[in-house]
Amino acid sequence: MIEWQRSGPEPGKDYSDILYDSAEGIAKITVNRPGVRHAFRPTTLFELPHAFNVTRDDPEIGVIILTGAARFPRRP
Repeated sequence: MIEWQRSGPEPGKDYSDILYDSAEGIAKITVNRPGVRHAFRPTTLFELPHAFNVTRDDPEIGVIILTGAARFPRRP
């Protein structure tokens, strides 16, 4: 089982619209706005490139997973 390590844009801080986790050479970037169906806003558009740049600069990371936090229910 993979033990993910959460990190933010700076030590002791978290992103507000995404989650950034890494483990075993994998970075997982999760858009975390399920209440609005993961719609992007300016904050999201700032945080995503930042997280991708952090990943690019980490020589331990070889894979990126981009995902959404949760499924939203189907409409009838």
